[in-house]
Amino acid sequence: MYCKKCGKFITSDAVLCNECTEEMLKNEQTSTKNEQTSTEKPQIHIEQKTNKIQGFGRALVSAIIPVVAMIVGVVGLIIGDLSFLSGNGLLSMGIFLLVAAMVASAIAIILGALSIRLANKLAIIEHKCPLPTKICGIVGLASGIFAVVVQMIFLMVLLVAAYALTM
Repeated sequence: MYCKKCGKFITSDAVLCNECTEEMLKNEQTSTKNEQTSTEKPQIHIEQKTNKIQGFGRALVSAIIPVVAMIVGVVGLIIGDLSFLSGNGLLSMGIFLLVAAMVASAIAIILGALSIRLANKLAIIEHKCPLPTKICGIVGLASGIFAVVVQMIFLMVLLVAAYALTM
């Protein structure tokens, strides 16, 4: 007879399947003798393996966000500097863009750290480390820290310049 769960052949007097440890019931044993003579094959449950790398999406986002945040920070610095030259009052817009870029970079730091943690946890539990996840997480964490530091410097430059103009 065959196991109803995994489809492996088992002896008719077996109580458990040797493969999946599914318990065999007495009435199943009598019915399986009739099924052996039929040409019907037992249903086999097969786990589908995917090639998806766990945590890679989050890690990739953590690596991309600081690049976008740096671009927004540079735009904020340029807008803030132009407001000094033209006197059009866009300083607050430049400061807002820099603060928004700093928040986005902080989110990238968190996502990068979570991606590294996931990769390390999978290395321990499943004995395989998703290397792209770990690399993108490290890049996201490092570039996020760099972006926050640079944007803080940009913000200090704008604030010092604004203070100097008011004196």
